[in-house]
Amino acid sequence: AYHAMFTDLTDAINVMTVYVTENPNNRTMAKYDKVYDGDFEKWVKFANSLKLRMAIRIRFADREYARQMAEEAINHSIGVITSNEDNATSLGTKNQLYTVLVQWPDQCVSADITSYMKGYNDPRMSKYFKKKTSDKGDDVGMRAGLSYGNDITGPTFSRINVGEMDRTLWMSAAETAFNKAEAAMLGWDVKGETVKDLYESAIRLSFAQWGVSDGIDQYLNDESSTQADYVDPNENKGNESAISSITIKWKDNAGE
Repeated sequence: AYHAMFTDLTDAINVMTVYVTENPNNRTMAKYDKVYDGDFEKWVKFANSLKLRMAIRIRFADREYARQMAEEAINHSIGVITSNEDNATSLGTKNQLYTVLVQWPDQCVSADITSYMKGYNDPRMSKYFKKKTSDKGDDVGMRAGLSYGNDITGPTFSRINVGEMDRTLWMSAAETAFNKAEAAMLGWDVKGETVKDLYESAIRLSFAQWGVSDGIDQYLNDESSTQADYVDPNENKGNESAISSITIKWKDNAGE
């Protein structure tokens, strides 16, 4: 299935690349394009970024084929998304993440991400989560697989911070930079960029994407903060000690 998807995606990239080269300023489809207003060069960047994402996902199944697909995307003449201005977001009648993660009662923020972001004192938490009043804290995620009955409809767990009419994010420069960092870590050709530079670039892009500008250098150089323990707000059903000691600052020889 992945081979077929890569073939179709590569064909689309090739066709659009020829069109962009021959018609660099054409915006005839702008009226119908709710993502990029008819800018086909941005569509090529999105398609290459999607190709890179897919390559990273299959690397354990077919590493050599994954490397080939990733390097094609990264080293393409137009390349991948590198700027927040090129992030792929769609404008529709309703943000479906709002439907699934806000309106549906059993979809809450994950305990995994809140325990990391709390431990890292991450300033993006207020952008990611809607606070809930609890004696265990304002940002509380729910552990997967645990049943709480109707408790989740009350003030116990945090929800994703998304509005009903917000644009839906498909692909971001931050995610693409993280994927390139992983490719670099595997020794693949990423145009000479280092894992550290790509990792830090991804974090900077994410901070900028969410409108958080203060403390980025301090955050990147934090080599003491680690994942926080998880404290369950419901009678301690799912308390869990932190399992990771990884800090934020990039270290070439760090373990998992």
